[in-house]
Amino acid sequence: MGNQAVSQGITRHYRKVIRVTPVLETSGYSGGDVLIDSTEIPNAVLGLGGCSMLRSISYITQQDAAYSMDIHFTQVQQNLGTMNASPNISDDDLVASNYLGCVESTSGNVSDLGSARVWTFRQSDGDMGLPIFLQAEPDSTSVYFAIIQATTETFAVDDLQFIFDIEY
Repeated sequence: MGNQAVSQGITRHYRKVIRVTPVLETSGYSGGDVLIDSTEIPNAVLGLGGCSMLRSISYITQQDAAYSMDIHFTQVQQNLGTMNASPNISDDDLVASNYLGCVESTSGNVSDLGSARVWTFRQSDGDMGLPIFLQAEPDSTSVYFAIIQATTETFAVDDLQFIFDIEY
């Protein structure tokens, strides 16, 4: 049955939680800067060239700050520009990235845990771009994400961890 298991007439989809802690630039960012550039989400699909569905995204910040960002997904590793600078990608390079979609993290559910916050974005939170189909290249199981930050902030190198809830 492809990416499904059937047992006693019940269809079950495979699911996976993938955690990614990107390396951040530690000097101050300005609004609209590239926060994270083309970072791999390993095993985002079940098999080579496969497709999956990104159901929700959470991220943990080790700062007690509120900020928003746009999370862009691509099939191919393609830089949007230089970290901590405005995006600068040509039309041809954007097309070559096999762009998959964007999640705008201006709303969602936030838990303030004192000196840290957890943000979670689901389809039920409103029209933020979820779910998104993630399609890997024919010889890969990875897709990529990049982030444009909308607010001014300064981060430590490992201040953010992203949690991707994926259904195969």
